[in-house]
Amino acid sequence: MISVVVVDDHQLFRQGIITLLNETDDIRVVGDAGEVSDAVRKIKGRKPDVVIMDITLGHDNGIRVAQQLRGDGLVFGLVIVTMQTDASFFTQAKEEASVDGYVLKLDAFEELVKAVRAVAMGRKFVSPSLAAELVWSRGAAAEGAHLTRREIQVIAMVAEGLSSQEIGRILGISRRTVETYRANLREKLGLASNAAVVRYAIKQGIAKL
Repeated sequence: MISVVVVDDHQLFRQGIITLLNETDDIRVVGDAGEVSDAVRKIKGRKPDVVIMDITLGHDNGIRVAQQLRGDGLVFGLVIVTMQTDASFFTQAKEEASVDGYVLKLDAFEELVKAVRAVAMGRKFVSPSLAAELVWSRGAAAEGAHLTRREIQVIAMVAEGLSSQEIGRILGISRRTVETYRANLREKLGLASNAAVVRYAIKQGIAKL
């Protein structure tokens, strides 16, 4: 069973997340908090496998709180949940607090269970809608930057193993449109298969191993 502490200063959102997680068979919320001192006390006392925390906690900062806890020697997976869509906040969270997962609140009820499970297994997780922006930032400077923004988003998601239906849902386009992008990309880049697309994306820095 994956134990979780949820930290968010919006009570209704916090309660919704608790209900969502407790409805699963393998995740249990063992504590929740709406402000920093209570969060620190419960995380230290209950030693959860995963902490879900908002970046903004009243007048404080969830990244600073996570830094403090990890500096005290606590070991836990950290999933940041936030309204911030700016990739710079993701970079800050990753560099300063060794964040394991980053989920946008807009995606939380669809993505948070997957994020908790991934982080508990030692993997990283980024909200797909934010991942698309990060992909663009990485890919813009790559040799393959002659691709359009949308093409870079599609090729990165193909490299991540997402289906055309999943890519379409994330990007707000139809499955048929995604299939057209995939076919056009293979022709444009002279690639014969999905495996070749994956190798190209990794080589160009659009996706990572």
